[in-house]
Amino acid sequence: MSLKFKHGNEGGDTPKKAPEPENNNGFEAYPSPANVRTVTFVEKAGVEETLFYSDLYSIQFDRKQATLTLLFQHRDVTITGGNLDELNELFKSQEVKNICTTNERYESLVNGRFRIDIEIKKDAN
Repeated sequence: MSLKFKHGNEGGDTPKKAPEPENNNGFEAYPSPANVRTVTFVEKAGVEETLFYSDLYSIQFDRKQATLTLLFQHRDVTITGGNLDELNELFKSQEVKNICTTNERYESLVNGRFRIDIEIKKDAN
């Protein structure tokens, strides 16, 4: 029995050869080691939590309340602070890798305008 490949072949019995990787190592690396995009949040107490962007299903931005709420599959992350417009856009394009709560000793330097607070709520499940 002979298999006939209909796509990418001019009627031959074998498929076309896959394109060679761009480098000569025989593999192509993803830009991050985990092969997926992640974002790491650091709360005031120093607790660090890394979440997958693939679990992010909603972004709620409220300019009047100065809050940005990211709803992940099993976590709700609320970011409060000033000038969140740019941060909102960066989250939409999955460009944020790390974000930390503003350290108390630097609060006087940022005058509240660029202050960031992060709160992570876990599902009750």
